[in-house]
Amino acid sequence: MPHGRGPDYDCWGLVWAIYKEQLQLDLPSYDLHYFSVKGERVAELIDSERKKWAKVEHPKEFDVVVIKIASRMAHVGLVIKPGWMLHVLEGAQTCIESYESMRWRNRIDGIYRYNPGIV
Repeated sequence: MPHGRGPDYDCWGLVWAIYKEQLQLDLPSYDLHYFSVKGERVAELIDSERKKWAKVEHPKEFDVVVIKIASRMAHVGLVIKPGWMLHVLEGAQTCIESYESMRWRNRIDGIYRYNPGIV
């Protein structure tokens, strides 16, 4: 699929694919809403769509970490267990990292849980 939805995933494409495969949930793919993960459109999309998710204080598996890059929301990771996320950056391999590490902890905008009841 094109636009970061496999087999080469962008950060949201990775979350989208895991929710589909592991939870049988069909999240919006947003694949036609942006053409570069570096563009301003990604920050706008994350800002508007995160309102449909419940912000959580105690993360658990499958929650989504929203991360700021260059002072704007531009990246997401998937919690695999508290303190750890699966994510992929453009041009890099998918990896597991601590979102509590020096690299990420001050860049976290919030951690969100899928809640289909929020509109």
